[in-house]
Amino acid sequence: MGHHHDRSPMILKVALKQALRRLKEEERIFEELEHLSGHLEWEELASRSRAVREALAKTAAELEKMIEEAQLLQADLAGQHHGHEGHSHGSR
Repeated sequence: MGHHHDRSPMILKVALKQALRRLKEEERIFEELEHLSGHLEWEELASRSRAVREALAKTAAELEKMIEEAQLLQADLAGQHHGHEGHSHGSR
């Protein structure tokens, strides 16, 4: 069970990175919509597309923070795991 918990931050980090990639793709799509609707002088759609793109950008920034936290947790757990191994070898 301990080994499974050691992998949890890594699995979480991978899932967050996948979500971030998808989110950034959606952000690019709304940026294109914003430019296209602006070019067509459809200001309401351009404004809404901009608002959605900005919200996606804020969400992406939060996901990046979550990825950093998962990396720190993974490193912390790896350090604890190696520390425990050292103790068990030292007691033999």
